[in-house]
Amino acid sequence: FLFDLYRNENYMISSYTRSVIGSENSANPTVVRLVTGDRVYVKARFRSSVTGTQGDVYATFTGILVGQLEPEASAVGFTAGFISEKTIPPRGRVAYEQTFTNEGRGYNATS
Repeated sequence: FLFDLYRNENYMISSYTRSVIGSENSANPTVVRLVTGDRVYVKARFRSSVTGTQGDVYATFTGILVGQLEPEASAVGFTAGFISEKTIPPRGRVAYEQTFTNEGRGYNATS
């Protein structure tokens, strides 16, 4: 897969892996400065398959607030992932199926 991270409509960074046989993994940590109202989302650059089951979660996305510029901001942290096999079309948004943690409601699957 090749997943792209966006802030609002701006491309930020990618994460890529290619598997011929079996499974692979990929990670690309980044720090993104956000302000209230910003939207962060992931899109597949080309058709991508991901997998997971209730007992084995393989594809996740985690976001954590590491600092606050706005004094009234509350703690935010989340982890979301897939619990079934999915094929994501080219330029399709990656909508994770299950939220495992969502402190401060930082993750919204519909946006």
